[in-house]
Amino acid sequence: MARSASIPERGAAQRGVTLIELLVGLAVAAIMSLVIALTLGYSFSNNRNVVDSVQSNDGSRVALTLLSRDIASAGFMLGGAQSACNATLSYDSKLGSTYSPMFAAWAVDQASGSAPPLAMSGQTGSPQTFDYPSSASVTAGNKTQALLLTAAGSMADVAASGGAAVASPFATAAFGNWGTSLAAMNTPTALYVSFGATPPSVGDTALVHVPLSDGSVNATLCLRVRVTAVGTASIDSTNSNYMPSGGYPALATKAAALFPSLPTVYLSNLQHAQVIDLGSGASSLQVVQYWIDDSNGYPVLMRGTYNALDDTWTGGQAIAPGAVSLQALFGTVPIGSVGTAPTWRAWSDVTPGSEQVVAVAIALVVRSLHDDAAYTAPATITVPQPASGLAAPDAFADYVVQAGETHRHYNVYTLTVWLRNS
Repeated sequence: MARSASIPERGAAQRGVTLIELLVGLAVAAIMSLVIALTLGYSFSNNRNVVDSVQSNDGSRVALTLLSRDIASAGFMLGGAQSACNATLSYDSKLGSTYSPMFAAWAVDQASGSAPPLAMSGQTGSPQTFDYPSSASVTAGNKTQALLLTAAGSMADVAASGGAAVASPFATAAFGNWGTSLAAMNTPTALYVSFGATPPSVGDTALVHVPLSDGSVNATLCLRVRVTAVGTASIDSTNSNYMPSGGYPALATKAAALFPSLPTVYLSNLQHAQVIDLGSGASSLQVVQYWIDDSNGYPVLMRGTYNALDDTWTGGQAIAPGAVSLQALFGTVPIGSVGTAPTWRAWSDVTPGSEQVVAVAIALVVRSLHDDAAYTAPATITVPQPASGLAAPDAFADYVVQAGETHRHYNVYTLTVWLRNS
């Protein structure tokens, strides 16, 4: 028969760990927990940086694709089957009895609190002010612009808008002395043309192409008007809020003030003018606007669209989170030149009456949305130029990293697009 264990033997077999062993075990567990926590923290931080980078790259790729497409189409609506407009003058485009100069592609320096060029009060969703850059960024010399592009996909878009693509030239007997400047005329408000098979409809928007020349400069001034009445041989824009009370002489006077580089508009220029019926307000023809906004607490590149016939806001979208600088330079050549390398200029140095914009260069600076404590950005982010030898103001400005941005990652994207209409 087996002997049962004695009481002392049972106590020895059941003895627990000592205090020293317990402390050692706790220390090992704490170290392992710390290692796991650090590993997980690094993993989470690294994963956030990876996600941040992927989102930034995806947004920037979308932005560059849209910019390339919109720039390539810039001016197509303004040119169509004709020569492109060097400048377009619209009356009351902001529904406030004002004149608005428009171009195939142009830029506006963006400052915090400034109004976008086509923003109209009362339009739901239309940006009323720019929210970026901050005043600190402006004083540091950083540059951000709003880019605007007047475009249509093709001439078919113009024809599909609801009217005739091109009407015949003005009747030569309509206005009398062709040597008189249009501004000196006595308020003619009707355009006398010989219609083709399809005259414009009341309510359509017409674009009048007026060729100008003074012996040294050949250019095209375009006037956007609303058709309020159609006769057997005329388009009447009287009593329209797209026509000033002074009629076409008032438009010619304003054109001389807004576009001093363009030659004077004489009645003889109307002999060779053309009228394009752009159709009704339901047209798909657009003015596309890019700008940077931070109303949500972080900067993002926005893309918005306006109806090109009446400037009503048609919607906007955020496309590149983290964008802190959008800049545009314009490649220009003398009007009428062929095979000339473009001269790159800031928009403020472009003269529409003597230069034609044939290309647009874009620089987009994008930063990550979250800090990376293990990384410190350089004080200045270099922006490559579209050509050698460029100097301010006709050059891209480098981006100066601001306080609070020193632990962000930066990417710089540049592209050069030739205007298809050139």
